[in-house]
Amino acid sequence: MNVVRKITFSDLINLNRRETDVLADVMKGDLIKVRIDSRDLIGIVVGVDTNSMELQAPDGEIRWVSRYVIYEKL
Repeated sequence: MNVVRKITFSDLINLNRRETDVLADVMKGDLIKVRIDSRDLIGIVVGVDTNSMELQAPDGEIRWVSRYVIYEKL
């Protein structure tokens, strides 16, 4: 059975973000920092799809982000 998760409008916008032509080279468990709208988002990668990744922020919130973003592994 597949798990269905809700996403927010900001997640939907972030999924369509394309800041680079290169996919982020991340895997589950990586701690990364992504800059979105002049704000740093730090989180642990908890899921990776073909074009997106699922991040868990320090407050426990799950965020979906495109893999075509500029990021930094911490």
